[in-house]
Amino acid sequence: MTSGWPVFVKCYFGVFNHTGQKITIYKQYRHQFSPNSTDWGFGSFASYNVVCDPANGFLCDDALTVIAKVQIYADFSIFDSKEEISLVGLKNQGATCYLNSLLQTLYHIPYFRRAVYHMPMENISSTRIPLALQHLFYNMQSSNDSVSTTELTESFGWSIYDTYQQRDVQEFNRILCNKLEETMKGTSVEGTIQKLFEGHLRNCIECIGMDYKSTNQERFYDLQLDVRGCMDVYSSLDKYIQVEKLEGDNQYKVENVGFQDARKETRFADFPPILQLHLKRFEYDNTRNLLAKINDRYEFPLELDLDKDDGRYLSSDADRSVRNLYSLYSVLVHSGGANAGHYYAFIRPLLSERWYKFNDECVTRQSLETVLDEQYGGEEEISQKKVGDNETVSFPRHSSAYMLVYVRESDKDTIMCKLDDEDIIELLKENDRKQREREEVHFLRNIKENDWKQRDREEVDILKKIKDTMEEQENYLKQRHRKEVSPYTNIKVVCDTHLQTQIGKDVIFDLVDFDKVNTINFKNSMPLSQIKDHFAKEFFIPTNCQRIWIWSKRKNNTWRPRKALTSVDEVLTIGDLKHYSGGSEVRLFLEKQNVQEEQITFSPSAIAREVILLFFKLYDPNEKGLRYIGKQHVKQDSRPMEDLDKFKEMAGLETGEEVVLNEERSFIPKVQCVQVNILKTYKENELQDGDIICLQRSVMEDDKDELHSIEKYFHHVKYYKDVHFRKLDNPEKDVACLELNTLITYDELVRVLVSHLKLDDLSKIRFTPHNVFTEQPGDQPIKRLSVESLKEMLLYHNQMSNILYYEILDMPLSELEKLKVIKVSFYNSKVQEVSSNTITLHHECTVNDVMGHIREKVEMSDQQAELRILQIIGHKIWKILSPNDKIKYMVSQHATFRSQCVTFRAEEIPEEERSKGPEDCVIHVHHFRQDQNNNIENFGEPFLFLTRSGETLGQLKQRVKKKLQVPDHQFSEFKFASVHLSQPAYLNDDDDVNLFKRQAIYGPWEFYLGLQHDDIV
Repeated sequence: MTSGWPVFVKCYFGVFNHTGQKITIYKQYRHQFSPNSTDWGFGSFASYNVVCDPANGFLCDDALTVIAKVQIYADFSIFDSKEEISLVGLKNQGATCYLNSLLQTLYHIPYFRRAVYHMPMENISSTRIPLALQHLFYNMQSSNDSVSTTELTESFGWSIYDTYQQRDVQEFNRILCNKLEETMKGTSVEGTIQKLFEGHLRNCIECIGMDYKSTNQERFYDLQLDVRGCMDVYSSLDKYIQVEKLEGDNQYKVENVGFQDARKETRFADFPPILQLHLKRFEYDNTRNLLAKINDRYEFPLELDLDKDDGRYLSSDADRSVRNLYSLYSVLVHSGGANAGHYYAFIRPLLSERWYKFNDECVTRQSLETVLDEQYGGEEEISQKKVGDNETVSFPRHSSAYMLVYVRESDKDTIMCKLDDEDIIELLKENDRKQREREEVHFLRNIKENDWKQRDREEVDILKKIKDTMEEQENYLKQRHRKEVSPYTNIKVVCDTHLQTQIGKDVIFDLVDFDKVNTINFKNSMPLSQIKDHFAKEFFIPTNCQRIWIWSKRKNNTWRPRKALTSVDEVLTIGDLKHYSGGSEVRLFLEKQNVQEEQITFSPSAIAREVILLFFKLYDPNEKGLRYIGKQHVKQDSRPMEDLDKFKEMAGLETGEEVVLNEERSFIPKVQCVQVNILKTYKENELQDGDIICLQRSVMEDDKDELHSIEKYFHHVKYYKDVHFRKLDNPEKDVACLELNTLITYDELVRVLVSHLKLDDLSKIRFTPHNVFTEQPGDQPIKRLSVESLKEMLLYHNQMSNILYYEILDMPLSELEKLKVIKVSFYNSKVQEVSSNTITLHHECTVNDVMGHIREKVEMSDQQAELRILQIIGHKIWKILSPNDKIKYMVSQHATFRSQCVTFRAEEIPEEERSKGPEDCVIHVHHFRQDQNNNIENFGEPFLFLTRSGETLGQLKQRVKKKLQVPDHQFSEFKFASVHLSQPAYLNDDDDVNLFKRQAIYGPWEFYLGLQHDDIV
């Protein structure tokens, strides 16, 4: 292979079917070429008899049309993933790709990985799974090559046969988490699985005919969301919380009363820090009696806001102080069909901007487009290419997202915490070394003793077992994915009246806002002929004048009429239309045709027609306005020049007036309009059903302004916004209102405002966002370097505002932002606050500099005594700051799973701690009380305390009493407990307090000595 070759290639190969629009025989592959892998191909592609049978539509004029699409990625060059990006892959044992993708997702959650590292092995005797998982994670962290999962699968009790049997990734995830949850019980990491993945649903059943209501709460580790009939995650969640009527055979039974009609409503009591969404990509097809994969297009956002629409997904008693804004962390993908396929994962470690694809042993960087758009499923079109007698062909995407993992923004810093080398205990390293030695000895012994013929016979038996269990596995999946289908479908019908009413007012780009179109509910079994009768009464259009179109969503996120229903389609039912549209509702366009005019013949194949349906708008640069002027059927082989007078007549323009024709192409992510060449045919202009043509009145050269063209007008509508400016110290009154481009930068905005207000100094202006929830200024000012545009400045928790607050500083903003203001309280040896100190330093200064200022401000018992600074969160010690930590990281963050106050405490290190023996241990001591539900609530001032070797609780109590100086009658009410993850285990006076010695890790494991009492200290 020569230098400079692009080496990552994605290829599609298909045989075109001349009887329809779809390619019914296709294959796709991705391959990385290297000096050791210079060619790749299919061992078998298609059945010769199927392809050569003329009845199947592939053979035409004794020839086949083969379609090939090759995409070459120059950025996917082969590299050492460990050296370049510190990541390694996992080896596939046969069919363990589902296991690999899940393990990579769990491994790159540092909080989870730390918990696995700190599972004490001495308490585990009945299972090898935790030890094997520890070894696997350590190998993934330390190895330079891809890592084997053999030890882990053997710990499950799997044979070689089991590794060739592909399982469902969601099912396996639940099994693994259940085993880890059980293993963690009674250890320092008990409750980690629940803390990361557990959310709660609140179910409410209310009877209709009587005063009766029943509620219950259930937990979940993942959510199963419908794909069929849903366009995206939000529409699936809407369906999830949809009120269900319990009537007929499904009535609700009330105790001592009997069956009653009722309504069942489901809402979320809370969401977990890590939200796992399992997409129902498989369902049982009753008509064909087999399991089918749903490969419909299904979109998922990079940022998921579950508080949208005033928290409609939450129950009435949910904690609204928790901000449920999530960032996409991992996408697990299934490639293939219902009975066979391959899994891989896209992950962005630490929620960075870079995505990586973990495909077994291969780890490569990926673009955001690959992670999102290419995993939505649906079809990939090759448009405007002449293939046989048709213009466009579609490749069904072979891969689609199967499981999504989101991380809550407020918990990101905790979940994606930093893992130091100390987190990998020495015992783990030693066990790993011994295990490798045992594996090497075992491997050499097998080579000498095993009979290769016996191995061959075993492999034949394995393959036979795999074949014998395929039917059993398929039956299991059929039962698992079988679901009830709603007997009704929502339909939205759009006609010319909607377009005339909305375009230019509610709608600028595209044709219609479906939210402003009434919904009609029909039974799935209703045929098209009856629907037309209903439309005749509803819209006053006779059935013989109706032509019905189905809307479809294009790749550029626009909705356009795509397929006209013909007389052949009269037998179709609402259910058929719903299946064809692929959404949760059916969207139709009702066209009124004039029966007295020449009828346009609509054949069953839309592409085979000679005419296309176009929609027309008029843009007047002088009036800066847009309006809908009608629609026209035009012949594909004709030229716009021939129809120009007709278009002008529709717009009410003079025949001799000059106009320009532009096609609306896209609005998101960028505005794109393409001028139509009126001398070329509509086909040559690449126009198709549903396209929109904008007639633009011509403007004299001297009269042209910034909105003289339709594209500039669209750009202005999209990006320009009226922004209200208010002074921060007078937040109720507008000082100025300016129409601004939301793409301008922070500095450009400053220049505009300073110029408008005629201020002197550009460098001293600082902006603060508008809190859309409180209608007041936000808590924190906007950092100049943290935003790229005005649009980001107006965005507050994913909600757009049109208000900004400004202030004039006493010093340049660039200098102020480099300063850090820290409030540190100084405590004496009795855990009492002596003074509160506000310190302002450059953000590159360290904790050591802070301690130097503390020494200057407070009176210490000994000026040579050592100081330490503790980070206190929720009345618990979270961290002992290192003297070398930079103060720019000493910020108040959500350091636990719920927002709590973060404070910093400085104190002298006691002499007894500085001179402690090798067997002594410094532990955390926290005050707590229990509410009526026995939930722990911490209060008061936590502290560090030295426990001596061999010391009992009774001896320790006396020293604690002396330190806190609590009177005898109050101290006698104190209860001492060992607290593991908010679960107290009460201690006796003769208990050895050395049980805390093995817990050297401070922080989120919450293992501490608890003092239970009333709030008196």
